[in-house]
Amino acid sequence: MSVLVASKVDEWTWVWGPVVLILWVISVAVVVWLVARTAKPRSEHGLREARELLKSQIESGELTEEEYRRRMKWLR
Repeated sequence: MSVLVASKVDEWTWVWGPVVLILWVISVAVVVWLVARTAKPRSEHGLREARELLKSQIESGELTEEEYRRRMKWLR
C-alpha cells in the first residue's frame, strides 16, 4: 500500500513541479513589467520643457556652452 501511495506522490511531483516553476516565472515577469512600467522614459512634453529650460539658461548665461551641450546630449 505504501508503494502505491509513493508512486502517486511521484506522479503529482512531475505535474506540479513544472506548474510551480511556470507560476514563479510568470510572477517574476509581472513584477519586472510593473517596475519597468513605473520607470517609463520621460514624455515628449517633459523633454520639450527641459530643452526650453536649457535654452533659456544658456541665453541668460547660467550655463556654459559645454555644459549646455552635455545636458542636451543627455536629454536625447
